[in-house]
Amino acid sequence: MWQNNSDIVAEASLSLLYGTAGESVPVWYFAPQTVRLKKAGESLGLSINTIPELIRAVMHGFSYQTLVTLETNSSVSLQALAEMTGIPERTLARRKASGRLAPEESERLLRLSSIFEKLSNCLKEMSPQLFTGSPRRSGH
Repeated sequence: MWQNNSDIVAEASLSLLYGTAGESVPVWYFAPQTVRLKKAGESLGLSINTIPELIRAVMHGFSYQTLVTLETNSSVSLQALAEMTGIPERTLARRKASGRLAPEESERLLRLSSIFEKLSNCLKEMSPQLFTGSPRRSGH
């Protein structure tokens, strides 16, 4: 199960900013093409409008495609996302074959996507230039 929530947030945020091996990766590398995310689960490709719908989707288990969608939106590898959500490699292979995640895995993936969405929105508000590809000009 989950560790202390603040540990999870810190670990996932650092992984998104610096990669899972601790290598330095520029912040702008992550999701430059993603538009501002406004609904929970949007980075997973979910189009859920109410909390009861979201709860039902988690309890049913997200499709494997939600994990792939977060990989695309976050530019974080599937293996790194699986590691951050506590899904072992062999289990990930089984989930891919069945096409569905377990409810516990879906909940952890939703929490991770929430961190990504908040981090992405925060960084875009702070420095829109990071996501436009336009270099900053100083004094010119």
